[in-house]
Parts: sequence; C-alpha cells; structure tokens
Amino acid sequence: MTLAANVGISEGCCDVATITHRWPLTTDATDVVAGLATTNLGGVTFSSAGALFTGTNTKALTFTKALSASYSFSFWAKSGGTQTNYWTPFMSSDAGSNAGTGICSCGALDGLNAATNWTSGMSGRLVIESKASKFIDGSEHLHIMTFSGSAITYKMDADATLSGAATLAPTNFNFAIGRWGMYVTQNLAWNGTVRDLRIYDGQVLTEEDMSAIYTAGPNGSSGTAPKPQASTGGL
Repeated sequence: MTLAANVGISEGCCDVATITHRWPLTTDATDVVAGLATTNLGGVTFSSAGALFTGTNTKALTFTKALSASYSFSFWAKSGGTQTNYWTPFMSSDAGSNAGTGICSCGALDGLNAATNWTSGMSGRLVIESKASKFIDGSEHLHIMTFSGSAITYKMDADATLSGAATLAPTNFNFAIGRWGMYVTQNLAWNGTVRDLRIYDGQVLTEEDMSAIYTAGPNGSSGTAPKPQASTGGL
C-alpha cells in the first residue's frame, strides 16, 4: 500500500492504519492532522474531558468530508444525562433528511442496525445503533465503525465486534459532532462529552487496530504505529 507522507517510513515496508483526520476536542475544534475546516455552532466548550454538548440541536461541531468507498472512524463519548432514545454523538445528514452515516443510541435497539435505501431517490443511510442501557450509562465508551463495500462493523470498547451488511452506500457526508448532522427538525442531539474523533479514510481498521485504540485510551498515540508485513522470503 502507499503510505501517507507523515508516517515517515519507506513505502512498501509496512502495513499501517493512518489517521487522515483527528479532532482531540480538548481545547478547540481543530483537526490536528489535516486542518479540515470545522464550525463551532452554539459555543461548544472544551476541557480535558472533551467537547461538551447539552442535548440540544443548537450546539454542534460541523464539517463536510466526502469519504471513500472504505473508511473507519472512532471516538470516545460519555453521556451526561438521561434521554429515552436517539442520542447522537456523531452523524452525517443534510437538512432535508436523516440519511447519512454515523452512530447513535436508539432506544431499545440492541447491537447493529444498518437501515438503508428507505425510499426511491433517498441517499444511503448507514447508522450504527447501540442499546441505550450501556451507551448512556454515564461512563466513557469507545465507539468504532468500519465500512467497506456493503460490509460494516461496529465495536464498543473491548466488546465483540458486530457485523452487518448495507444495501446502499451512504452518499451524504455533512457531519456533525454532537447531533444528527444537519438534520435538526427533531431533537437528535448528544448530552455529554465527545473526544478524540478519528477518521481513517480509505482504510478498514483490523481487530488489532481496534484493540490498540482502546488500550491507548482517549487521545492516546495508537493509530500510526507500523505493523510488519508477513515475510515473502529472502533477506
């Protein structure tokens, strides 16, 4: 594979999960890897615990980034209150529909639900939905999603990785941290903190990658360490 220039190792020597965008979210809304323009709506505040959201659509960090046919993202989120369903720490959508890609906690749904292609002409919807009892238990959890072709996976912390299939790839990439993208006709917002959002565009994280991110913790150094490839013989 071709390695990103900032990895600092020779092409072809190693396989590596390269972070293409990263928001630590401890001091501001800066993408420290690629400098992707990110807008702070409603005066979101920051601390070592992450960006703080109040469960309303008026506070969000927004950006637009078209992703490749394969991608992964990860972030840490901690709930800060009670809500019955549809807590959304990270999602994309336009203003006219809730079609997009991301992760939410949706009531009693447990595990992974990939709902796509609702109606003719609607852009793809790929949403990982995780049971609220753990998602919003007041503890900080790591959430990881991968997408490749029709194959999707979701992992929370060190739990077993869940997998599923999508019937239509998402096409809307107007993202928001702290709410359901640009879709604000309903209150689908996050109450709590989010930190260390990472995007791995063009890459599908392996189980080894996911484990390393979890072990390193929020804003840890995992994600750029090279992993030796299998030997092909010779010196």
